[in-house]
Amino acid sequence: MKTPHIPPSRSRLRHGGYAALLTALVIVGLVLANLMVGQLPIKLDLSLHKMYSLSDQSLGLIKGLQEEMTIYGLFKPGQEPANVVEALKRYRDASSRISLEFFDIEKNPAFSKKYDATGKGIGPGSIVVVAKKSGRFKVIPYTDLYDVSVNQQTGQQQVQGLAVEQRVTGALGFAAGGGVAKLFQLAGHSEFTLEEIGLVQDLATENSEIGSLNLLTTQEVPKNADLVIVVSPKSDLLPGEAEALKRYLDGGGNALFFLDLMKDPLPNFEGVINLYGIARARGIVLEGDSSRMAPGRPNLLLPELQAHEILRSLNEKKFVVTMLNSQGLKESTLRKQYLKVTPLVTTSSRSWLRTDLSSNSPTKTGSDQGGAQVLAYAVEARRDDPKAKVSRIGVAGSSYFFIPQAMTQFMGSGNKELFLNMVSWTENRSEGLGIRPKSTSQTPLRLNGLQSMVWLGIIVILVPGLILAAGLVVWLRRRHR
Repeated sequence: MKTPHIPPSRSRLRHGGYAALLTALVIVGLVLANLMVGQLPIKLDLSLHKMYSLSDQSLGLIKGLQEEMTIYGLFKPGQEPANVVEALKRYRDASSRISLEFFDIEKNPAFSKKYDATGKGIGPGSIVVVAKKSGRFKVIPYTDLYDVSVNQQTGQQQVQGLAVEQRVTGALGFAAGGGVAKLFQLAGHSEFTLEEIGLVQDLATENSEIGSLNLLTTQEVPKNADLVIVVSPKSDLLPGEAEALKRYLDGGGNALFFLDLMKDPLPNFEGVINLYGIARARGIVLEGDSSRMAPGRPNLLLPELQAHEILRSLNEKKFVVTMLNSQGLKESTLRKQYLKVTPLVTTSSRSWLRTDLSSNSPTKTGSDQGGAQVLAYAVEARRDDPKAKVSRIGVAGSSYFFIPQAMTQFMGSGNKELFLNMVSWTENRSEGLGIRPKSTSQTPLRLNGLQSMVWLGIIVILVPGLILAAGLVVWLRRRHR
C-alpha cells in the first residue's frame, strides 16, 4: 500500500501549526509560572552589597517585638525613593507585627503636629516609627536615611551608602522600649572628645545620648550611666577619680578605655584596668609580616581580628582594620577572679614590642620583645551572684584607629565599625552590632589582557560558532529527509 503523498505546502502548514501551538504553550506556561512565583513570599537580594537584606541583628529584634509597630513613610505621591521603599518592605514582610503606610505629610498637618518632638516640623521623605500600644515613637529625617560624605576639596556632598536599616532598626528598638543609652565621656585629662572626632551623630543614631563626666567635680559616676568612655587621656587620674571609677565598675558599670602610649606612665588609669584583667605592655608594637602592615610602615598595623561578638560583622564583611602607633596589652596578674578576658585584635607572630622608644630601627633589635602582640581586649565581669549586673569593659592600646585626624587616608574600612561595635557591646545593645550604612557604590568590571581575550573569543567566536553549527545540523537533517 502506498503512503499518500502530502503536498509540500500542506507539510509546511502542518509543521507551522505545530510550531505555533508549541510557542503558545510555552508562553502560557511562562505566564502561569510568573503568576505562581509572584504569589510566593520569596525575595532574593542580588544587589552587590545586599542593599535590601536585613541583618541577623535586625531580624532578632523584629522577632522579639512584643507590640505592634507602624512604619510611616512620608513621601509625596510619585516621589517615593525606590531603594528606601524596598528596604522598608523587608521590615513589613519580616513580621506580622509591623505594618507599613505611606502618605503625603504636607496633606496631613495633624500627623506632623502629633509627632513633632523638636518643634522644627517633619519634612517630606522622613520616616516615623510608632509603637501602637505605648505610643513611643521616633522620627528619622530624610537626610539621615543616607550616608553622606563631603569632598574636602570641592565641598560637595556625595551619597556613599543607604542607612535605612541602621536607622529603622534603631528606631524600632527605641519605640519598643529600649530607650536611650547614657554614654559619659571622661573629661579633665586632655582627652579627645567625641565631638572632635565626629562620631556624635553615629552614636545618636544608635540611641546613645552623650554627656561629659568630670570626676573632680561630681566625685561619682552618675547612677544612670550605661557606659563611661575614655579616649586618649594625656594626664593621669587623681586617686579619688580612680576610686570613683572602680566603685562604678564594681557595681556593674561598663567602660571603654582607649589609651595611647604616653611619655609618662599613667599609674592610676593602669590601676583601674589592672583590676579588670588588663595591663599595658609599655612600648610600641611593630610588625615584621609585610602582609600585616602598610608598605614600609611597620608601625601602621593591619592586625588579625579574632572570634568575638564585637568582630562578627567585620569578619563576615571581610573588613580591614588599621592601627597606628599602638602599644601592647597583656593580661594582668592582679585581675579579679570572675573575669572573662578575650583578645580582640592581635598582630602576627613576626611582630615585636619595642620598649626602647629612642630606637628608630625599622627592623627588630636585640632589646625588642618578639612574638604576637594583643592590641585590644574585651572583658566581662561575671560575679557569682546571678542577680548582679555584668560589667563589660573594652581596652585598646591606641585611639588613633578611629580618629580621622590621625589616620587620614590610612583608616581602614572597618575602623569606625570596630569602634561602634565596641560601644554597642559594652552598652549590651546587640541590635547595634554591625548594622551600618550599606554602600551604594558600583564596582566596575576590570579585566586584564588575558581575560579580555578569553571573553572576546567566547562572545565573538564561540557563541556565533555554536549557533552556526546548530543551524547547519538542522539544515542537513532536513535535507536528508
